[in-house]
Amino acid sequence: GKTTLVKEVGRQAKENNLFEKVISSHVSQTPQIKNIQGEIAEKIGLELAEQSHETARAGRLLERLKRETKILIILDDIWGSLDLEAIGIPLADDNGGCNVLLTARSQDVLSCKMDCQQNFFVDVLNEKEAWSLFKKMTGDCIENGELKSVATEIVKECAGLPIAIVPVARALKNKSSLYVWKDALRKLKNKSFLGPAYSSLELSYYHLEGEELRKTFLLIGYSFISC
Repeated sequence: GKTTLVKEVGRQAKENNLFEKVISSHVSQTPQIKNIQGEIAEKIGLELAEQSHETARAGRLLERLKRETKILIILDDIWGSLDLEAIGIPLADDNGGCNVLLTARSQDVLSCKMDCQQNFFVDVLNEKEAWSLFKKMTGDCIENGELKSVATEIVKECAGLPIAIVPVARALKNKSSLYVWKDALRKLKNKSFLGPAYSSLELSYYHLEGEELRKTFLLIGYSFISC
């Protein structure tokens, strides 16, 4: 959710000419400083010697970024304290035209460990928003008769999480059998202790048509885990 959202923020910022350059880098739980430096340098046309020490690379990057007039750097998925100066990103009091947008799974990371100037908390969808998203994915058929009451319960089980709502809606799209919908609700409730996100992914897996699609789904999942 947050990665998709911040990509859209970056796209609109560039489209509306708020910044001349928008650079995005995924940080993750184990930040690779050289990789982040390389991604930023490539976007601004700065060559950094691969064999150079991180400190030397940071110095060159810092000097160049201070000369930028309208640039936005997005550091996505920060797990803990991240030293921006060690990367080569200028701080707020001496940043020239360089602005930084951070995303994290925990608000404490941003407010306490990164001391961000302004924080935006993204909550789960409310009941109306969740239903609207689910209906958009499945179609108007869920407004009919008994199916609507079952669909309403399914949306509640998804707990306002888009990552749970979307796969469930896709799995049930074009399914007209009330039994299929009730069975989906039963499975979600039985797996509620695992959390709505996991339960919804499991449900969408079992609704894939054919063993080949299921194997592909698992292969992609294993690939992400190994990364």
